[in-house]
Amino acid sequence: MKLHESFLLQSHVLLARPAARVFDPGEWRLNEEVVLRVEQDSVQMRQGEHVVRLEPGPRSGSMEQHAANVEVLWLLVRAKSNQVGLRCMVPVSATTLARLELRVDQLVADELHRKQFITSPDVADAVLWLNEEFVLDGVLPGITRVFAVIHARGDGRALQLNGRRYQVDLKSAGDGPMMVERVVDRPRNPLAPIALLEGNITFVDESQAFAQASGLERTLLDSAVTSYGAYLDLWRLYSEKEWGRDVARAAAVRAVRYTACRPLSEEGGGWRLSIDDKALAAFGEAWQEHAREDDQIELDEVAPDWESQRYTDLSTSDRRKRISARPRFTAEGLVLETDSLQVPPSTGFACLSLTGNRTQQQRRDRARRAIESGLGVPTLNRLLQNAALPRQRRSKMGELSAYARRSFKSGEPTETQELAIKVALETPDVALIIGPPGTGKTQVIAALERALAELNEGREIAQQVLISSFQHDAVENALARTDVYGLPPVKVDAGRHEGMDPVEGWRHSQHDKVRAQLELLREQDPSAQVLRELDILLDELLIAGAPAELRAHKFKQLARLLDELSEAAAVRPTLDWLSRWDAYLDTGSSTLTAVSPQGLESSQRKRLVRATRSLRVSPTSFGDDGQLRALLVLRLAGDSPWLSPPHAEVLQRLSEEPVPTLAQLEELRQVRNAMLDLLRIDRRPAKVRKVLDESAILLLTELREQLASRVAKSRSGAFAVVRRFADTLVSRPAWVRRSVESYSSIVGATCQQSASQMMSRLKSVSPEQAGAIQFQSVIIDEAARANPLDLFVPMAMARRRIVLVGDHRQLPHILDPVIEEEIRVERGEQVQDATYRHSLFERLWRQFKAREAVDNIPRVVMLDKQFRMHPTLGDFVSEQFYEAAGLGKVHSGREAWDFAPTVAGYGSVVCHWVDVPARAGADERLDTGSRWRAPEAVRVAKEVQRLLEQLPPDQSIGVITFYAAQRDRILRELAQEGIAERGPAGWRIRQEFATGAQGGERLRVGTVDAFQGKEFDVVFLSIVRSNAQNLQERDGDDDEGFEKMASRKYGHLRSVNRLNVAMSRQRRLLVAVGDQGMFTSPSARQAVPQLRALLELCEKEAARVG
Repeated sequence: MKLHESFLLQSHVLLARPAARVFDPGEWRLNEEVVLRVEQDSVQMRQGEHVVRLEPGPRSGSMEQHAANVEVLWLLVRAKSNQVGLRCMVPVSATTLARLELRVDQLVADELHRKQFITSPDVADAVLWLNEEFVLDGVLPGITRVFAVIHARGDGRALQLNGRRYQVDLKSAGDGPMMVERVVDRPRNPLAPIALLEGNITFVDESQAFAQASGLERTLLDSAVTSYGAYLDLWRLYSEKEWGRDVARAAAVRAVRYTACRPLSEEGGGWRLSIDDKALAAFGEAWQEHAREDDQIELDEVAPDWESQRYTDLSTSDRRKRISARPRFTAEGLVLETDSLQVPPSTGFACLSLTGNRTQQQRRDRARRAIESGLGVPTLNRLLQNAALPRQRRSKMGELSAYARRSFKSGEPTETQELAIKVALETPDVALIIGPPGTGKTQVIAALERALAELNEGREIAQQVLISSFQHDAVENALARTDVYGLPPVKVDAGRHEGMDPVEGWRHSQHDKVRAQLELLREQDPSAQVLRELDILLDELLIAGAPAELRAHKFKQLARLLDELSEAAAVRPTLDWLSRWDAYLDTGSSTLTAVSPQGLESSQRKRLVRATRSLRVSPTSFGDDGQLRALLVLRLAGDSPWLSPPHAEVLQRLSEEPVPTLAQLEELRQVRNAMLDLLRIDRRPAKVRKVLDESAILLLTELREQLASRVAKSRSGAFAVVRRFADTLVSRPAWVRRSVESYSSIVGATCQQSASQMMSRLKSVSPEQAGAIQFQSVIIDEAARANPLDLFVPMAMARRRIVLVGDHRQLPHILDPVIEEEIRVERGEQVQDATYRHSLFERLWRQFKAREAVDNIPRVVMLDKQFRMHPTLGDFVSEQFYEAAGLGKVHSGREAWDFAPTVAGYGSVVCHWVDVPARAGADERLDTGSRWRAPEAVRVAKEVQRLLEQLPPDQSIGVITFYAAQRDRILRELAQEGIAERGPAGWRIRQEFATGAQGGERLRVGTVDAFQGKEFDVVFLSIVRSNAQNLQERDGDDDEGFEKMASRKYGHLRSVNRLNVAMSRQRRLLVAVGDQGMFTSPSARQAVPQLRALLELCEKEAARVG
């Protein structure tokens, strides 16, 4: 096999300029291997005796990073006097073996002959074919190489090699030789990580082989092709177990047969399934026990086999579309409410749908494999595994441009904000930006977007930066300030999310701006109004036409407007057009089609039909009473517009002519036929009758083009162009979206939607192709909250850099503790405690600080100035959650006088504790584990109602609690005050209280998880916990016992991350509502130090204001 025949080569070509004064391309062999190395800070390329220094440029991509990795293979594909082109293959690892014999026996030869790979079942022919298919010659004589698939230990494979078109599996019995087992087709787009094995490696005839691999060689081989306990492999195992648990849930719910399926209504809206009562009851009980809140039901013709390959092997494809929806159990059967137009089978089975779960796991798996295979950022795999990196150099960027600086509200970034952008731009692989509450990370992202657009590292600017996060709200927050070269970002989602659409918002705002500009132009240009009226009339005539009875009037209006335009702007049609338009009008065509018999009374029309048919058009008949017949028609028509002047003239002339000529009689015959056509009732739809004839449409279209051309060259040209743009923004939203998609550099999507079909269509690639969806840079916001498996999806798409923005001191990612424990039991000491406990963001933060001491490359910056909170509250949050963790102080960027001096009912304090003592009632626990406390909920609702009445309408209120049950209880109490209501999806704030004067959110009630990234003027924190459990101070000999008792007493209040979010959402005032006595004991200072510190701050504030 030759290197250029390997599918493992990356598809894109990296270009560089030869640094030699004279570079002779003829000396270099194309499609053959070369060696690239970084020597003395330059890239050297060698092929045989020829060596040249290369100068990387904008289209060199990751050439310098890969050249520093001695394991990368390079292929020369282009050689010109001023340019060379290279493709590379990046293995995960490279291992040198002294000797490795891969043995072939007669069984293999027979199989290859049966598949027609070889012409005879001879072992020698089989050995020759296998060596040609799988073995790659080395650069040095006597050295050969093979590409081995890295797999997880224990999956039954010993060795698997990739060739040009096929894969070969090899196994050994114990310490025996490696025997060829089978040869199969290579997967179309394999993503398994690859190890390069090199040495004296060859396929040999088993009957003639003698050498046996040594114990050391076998150990090296085993280490090279297996992954055991590594970070990525542990997450692969987590993903597999998570999928297994989903399948187990679906199997526990089981499938239920339905015998009929009826639509809910004629308009659709869903389906009602007829199911046996007992079967439905059992299915409902199982659903209640095992299904989750967001689970759906899926319909299929056959019952699912949970042991089949579809549910045991995620690599299998299943493209069948099955209808799925949220269920509603009723007395009449099972109801599925959906807007889908898909029709389910008339009879079949209903079961828990795993389609969404399957898609999620497949995207995760595909991304993880892409990272392991070395696609995208070259060193990402090694970074995630915390392995040694090849020597790297970071690019040096200049000063932040004025354009990027304008992304900041103040026009200037803080010192650490500017440093964060610099580190993100200069990182050779991954950068972390830690953004404590209110430190302006959204502004940093917006400025970074502009800086990346100016850098323009790709061949084109469009769709080069991906902004991602774990959920839609977080993506929208990150995109809130995006404005790169005046264009909005393009947000990709599945269409089920009812959030912000940046393109639609931009389209409406642009129209408002353009409309305002039009008004200014209209005042300055007297012809502007004429142009507008003329365009409206032409649009009406060409698109909608005109009713027959109004057509003549419209044509007169057109003539008037053309005269006014000529006078106001000296713009007029050509004489040729005017001549042809007059001729069209003179022919009577416009009039013939302009009058309808509907304008005549029925009896009058009938008399006219009879009289017109009786007109004499031959010499003999005309001699009898032809003159009288012509005169009768004239008298019956009277002043009716039905009779056009040309026709009336012919009739009048012949009524006075006793002996007409043959030509005059022929003219009369044509008039008779035309008048009969006009008298015929037109039964076509009114919309069709209004359409102009083809001659008029052609003439009016030509008029529009002439006027557009002449107006563009006149002083009225600006108005016409701007008005046309304004019309387009309103009338062609789909065209506007396509245009924005073609030019906008920023694309937003959740981690999962980054790999969706919609993203594939946007990027015009196949989602199944390895590494097909790529961006120069990937920026992920709220990265500390995302499951690493989901983070892998957008991270695998980055070509040049990954920027993770987040805060590991705020909300963490959520995992299944049962799965974690299963893996720990299975893998034992291979699983470190931090593997699943720490977010990927925190793992990289800890790792990067240590790496910087080795390679002197800064990859982490923490923003250290907050602009949200009153400085007293900002200093409190900094001290309790950042300085205490060794992260440094977060300074306040606003002075106390920037905030309202008082809040109604609370005076000048910045925090206050509303005591709801234990005697008012303890907290209660639901079966679900969630807690609520009624007296607190009542007090919070009363305070919210009072502040809504007394606060200015532009000030907002947030109500945060640690428990979903307390959230619902507070909303129920607010409903008693007329502030909340119960909707189809549960409790919600009524619209008049939900939105503020400026259109922003005025009131929100929720758990901590719903508040990260949000901010409000006043925040109420409902503590909930109130109990009489006794907690003694910590005993140094029994830390574990104290921790258990403290968690039992305080629960979620001991989560530092959640407390950080809960205490940092307010701008002006934080009000804690709860049992103050829970936090006064010495043990509380040890168990919940942040809440004890908040209580002390509230007491200090109360003392300050007296």
